[in-house]
Amino acid sequence: MATWSWLFLLIQQARYNNLNKMAWLFLANIVIVFVLSGLARIPEQSIPLQWTEQLLNTFGQGAFAYAAWKLAGVISSRSVTATGQASV
Repeated sequence: MATWSWLFLLIQQARYNNLNKMAWLFLANIVIVFVLSGLARIPEQSIPLQWTEQLLNTFGQGAFAYAAWKLAGVISSRSVTATGQASV
């Protein structure tokens, strides 16, 4: 439950900073997690299905990592004052 809360907070923060594409990537990560849980319930786990699961997982984690990296870059650049030192 905490993971979902963090993801929704990240989506909200991305939208607040006008990073709508990053918000969509966070949302894509949530959707992929649900899709993967559905695929895991299929009784016949063929090799192509496993590859599909791996590719979806890679895309979902990559989308999360990229969106978090871009969001962190925007947030951290705003916390630096005009003198170049971080505010405490």
